[in-house]
Amino acid sequence: MRTDDPPSDPPPDPALIEADVYRCFFERSAGASCLFDLETRRVLQANPAFGALYGYNQDAIAGLTFDDLQTDPHDTGVLLARVVAEGSLTLPYGRQRRRDGRPFPVGLRLFPFAVAGRVVIGQISWDRSGLQHLENTLEAIIAATSPVIGDDYCRSLVRTLAQVLEVDFAAICLLEPGTGDEDDCLRSLAVWGDGAVSDEVCYPRVGSLCAEALRHGVCLIPDRAAERFPGGALLQTLGIQAYVGLRLQDGAGNPLGVLMTMHRSPMIEGSMIAQVLQVVAGRLSAEIGRQHSEQALRRSEADLAAILDSETDSTWSVDRAYRLIVGNARFAEAYQQVYGHLPLPGADLIPLQGPEVALPWQALFDRALAGESFMFSYVSDRSGAPRHHEIAFSPIRSDGVITSLRGQSRDVTDRVTAEIAQQRSEQNLRSVIESSPEPIWSIDTAFRLTAFNVSFSDGYAAVMGRPPVLGDVVLDDSAVGPVYRAGYERA
Repeated sequence: MRTDDPPSDPPPDPALIEADVYRCFFERSAGASCLFDLETRRVLQANPAFGALYGYNQDAIAGLTFDDLQTDPHDTGVLLARVVAEGSLTLPYGRQRRRDGRPFPVGLRLFPFAVAGRVVIGQISWDRSGLQHLENTLEAIIAATSPVIGDDYCRSLVRTLAQVLEVDFAAICLLEPGTGDEDDCLRSLAVWGDGAVSDEVCYPRVGSLCAEALRHGVCLIPDRAAERFPGGALLQTLGIQAYVGLRLQDGAGNPLGVLMTMHRSPMIEGSMIAQVLQVVAGRLSAEIGRQHSEQALRRSEADLAAILDSETDSTWSVDRAYRLIVGNARFAEAYQQVYGHLPLPGADLIPLQGPEVALPWQALFDRALAGESFMFSYVSDRSGAPRHHEIAFSPIRSDGVITSLRGQSRDVTDRVTAEIAQQRSEQNLRSVIESSPEPIWSIDTAFRLTAFNVSFSDGYAAVMGRPPVLGDVVLDDSAVGPVYRAGYERA
């Protein structure tokens, strides 16, 4: 780079100045523009915007070369070769040097054209210093907030925004819908004000600046905010002059709330602050959505647990690796009685058993995980007194794919005990009937035999000439038939 203003070079070739492409270039270029010779790399002409951007007056531009603008002159040849080979080259974000030697960010567009027998390179430049400031700001915010999630992320974000953007207040406020628009309110999720965490605030949506942000997506008031919105009690109380608010929304576009900054002095960089909020709003909205999903999941889990615990049966579910997913209170009670501790989600149920027990249970699990629903009886005697259970297994499907199984066990010991007692009573009764010397029999309403003892069978055979068979009609056409019929009908 030159430290002294070089002597003026001869004026550009008149043929170059008179060329249509030359006039068109300088008339239509919106940025800082210059032309330089590809062979000598000397600047042939530059507009006033170029001199202002790079710090050169018109006399100093004479004799300036393309190399003088580069932070690393060794890359100049490669860059120019790309321009010639590709026909044009756009660099949205590059770096060049000003006259004082300081590098600064620029956007560049370079393109070649032939004029008066020479190849000329046109350069249009845009100052990207504001973008650099924005990027530095975002890097600082991301570095401070990336390690945390949930409420910690929200608190870290408002603190970092206030500190990096140098504003008095930063806040995240969530929309709480009421029964109507007039009843909607905004409640703070995280607030940083005057260098410390602030108390929770809740205020009506109607009449607030946040209502403007929710309606339009963004609300930027660079000065006199309290004066312009006299109905905003919070603005008046805090003496707010400047406000930037951005609507937060979920993936479907439904409003979640507002991310905002407030300052007691006018904001010079309100647009840049709005850009910063726009960038961080994506992750913040996702974080809020995740929190809402987790809250909904916890509510669903609580509802499910309440439903499961209200069941008198032991109920549980197991994934395809035989790990416990969830179990109700009855399951936990039975599990603790057997294994001495409460079950934990993720516990592998198969290794808890000995091989002689584990393999049959694994086979039953596999049947359900293969898609079969079935019931079976099971007797446990770990406590020394046999307990009878009816167990049902069924597959659980998600999007048509079996992901787990549901088990349900009902203790039917009392019922089985009663059935056994009844069977024994019936056996005793049959024994008494069979051993009785008196004929004993029973019939249905159609007078068909349903049961009889040996004495009845012998008497029946003596009268009818054959032994009785269940289902025989005991009335005949003999004279005693009507007598028996009358007795049967009375019974």
